[in-house]
Amino acid sequence: PGNIRTFGYKDAVILWSPLGVSAEPSDPLSVGAEVSWLACKEICIPGSASLTLDLPVRAEPPKPSPHAGAFPN
Repeated sequence: PGNIRTFGYKDAVILWSPLGVSAEPSDPLSVGAEVSWLACKEICIPGSASLTLDLPVRAEPPKPSPHAGAFPN
């Protein structure tokens, strides 16, 4: 109804966003996000969460994740 834009996904989906940060090696980096969604089948159920992830910062680049191929360079 109204001006709601919908997108449908089946099984799993990765929604990515570029992120630029400035941090010194050995300083921990805390990344946070406020997310909300609708889970729909016959009816839609809203959900939301506050997420945080603490990441180590090192001078050398990390090893690629098994999921690295899913993201553009």
